[in-house]
Amino acid sequence: MTHSTGTPEHTGNEPEQTREMIFRQFQGKLGKSALQYLPAVVWPAIMGVAGVAIFTRVFATDQYGLYMLALTAVTIVVALLAGWLQQSVLRYQPRYSKEGRGVEFTAKLNTLLWVSALAFAALSAAIYALFSRSIPFEGDVYAAATGLIVVWMVFAIYNTLFQARLQSTRYARYQMAFATGRLVFSVALVFTVARDALCLIVGMGVAYAVLILPMMKDLGLLNIRAAWGRFDGEFTRRFASYGIPVVGWAIGNKLLELSDRFIIGMFRGTAEVGVYGANYNLVSMAMLFIAGPLLLASDPLVINAWEQGTRERIRDVISMFSRLFLLTAVPVATFLGVFAAATARIVFGEGFQEGYVIMPLVLAGLVFWNFALYGQKGLKLVEKTGLLFGMVLVSALINIGLNLILVPRYGYMGAAISTLVVYAFHPVMVYVVTRHHIPWSIPWRSVRNILLAASTGAAGCLVLERAISQHVPDWALLILGAVDYLLLYVIVLLMRGELTEYEIRFVSKKMRLGRGR
Repeated sequence: MTHSTGTPEHTGNEPEQTREMIFRQFQGKLGKSALQYLPAVVWPAIMGVAGVAIFTRVFATDQYGLYMLALTAVTIVVALLAGWLQQSVLRYQPRYSKEGRGVEFTAKLNTLLWVSALAFAALSAAIYALFSRSIPFEGDVYAAATGLIVVWMVFAIYNTLFQARLQSTRYARYQMAFATGRLVFSVALVFTVARDALCLIVGMGVAYAVLILPMMKDLGLLNIRAAWGRFDGEFTRRFASYGIPVVGWAIGNKLLELSDRFIIGMFRGTAEVGVYGANYNLVSMAMLFIAGPLLLASDPLVINAWEQGTRERIRDVISMFSRLFLLTAVPVATFLGVFAAATARIVFGEGFQEGYVIMPLVLAGLVFWNFALYGQKGLKLVEKTGLLFGMVLVSALINIGLNLILVPRYGYMGAAISTLVVYAFHPVMVYVVTRHHIPWSIPWRSVRNILLAASTGAAGCLVLERAISQHVPDWALLILGAVDYLLLYVIVLLMRGELTEYEIRFVSKKMRLGRGR
């Protein structure tokens, strides 16, 4: 059986020498990119956890819930405005660069970006002028949210351009700068002006705004002739034809991720939104911490491999990245699931700690969801973005339906159950749909080995927790548990032959280089 790519059917259990060949082909760029992207997720995660720890002690659960609802609305609008541009930048920048037209691409993109951003700002002002009595926000909150959307959109596109150019160091630098600025400005405003959601929104917007000019300088956009050109209709149509279906995917993704907050607020009140949102965001940051560097590094590498003639091996490349994701994400999810209560007690204020019960469910769901992101890379390569939109729309609608059934009765626990069910269903749908394009070759043997190793590590941690949790502080329990888990996890992987000699040498080398820095 053959597919449109002309590659033979895979079993998901390719010989070790094939896996090694693909890994060796990418290990130089992968290792360098992943290490350079690591600060882009580690530091924001640290700042995010610090912010959660501070603000869940400053705000009551209902006040924090109001902030979560406002931020959710802003996030959805940003996904609508920026998503199609981000995906198109990742898709087409390598092609323009290969053709020696990189400067032309950047100028056309910059023009399109600012036309879109200013058009949105004007539309937002007109909407408020016409319908201010119907809008459930005060003018200052509405204006702050509009400004945040504009600067967030510009920042997102500029940093995506760094990613597409494989300038991972600059990408990481700006992600870290934003994360630091967001915490500093927000804390300063909350403690000197007012303890309300407006200060958190303004602090976030200022953190984005102060970075835009430095980003323009690094991208060569302060040169007017190089940065601006006429509005190119054909360029815009190409972006739209590829990216607009991805906007649907981005919006569906955000609805899938965030709609439960609105439903919880509607049926159970903003206090439950605050508890659920804080606990959900904590485990989401943990997953981003471990999965983010690989995902950020893999996107441009896969696209460049496709553009540079490695199409016959693209299924093996996607399979390799899928396996690497599971190797890193599954142990983090299971470890945090075991120690959810201890983690909540360390991070949150008292009113938010009871939400720890959702952590294991949400963590498992996030593993399924992020795993599916690798499987659907092939659809992006063959520009079947409409299928991406269709799949995420189906998942989002199922999620909304389940939330409407479960949340009124079970509260935020019902939302967590819905998240797990729908996120587990999504990779199944991706696997079926991609069979007719670039099939997703799931490394089934690795899946079995990783699940066995993770289960062994979790069992060891449960025994440890029962034995010592009453005798040591929570932070010590987490440290001892991490050592216990890691030892058991690695031992089982080695016994099963999952970690091969060349992978061990590669990781050891990168760790030595990291310490040398």
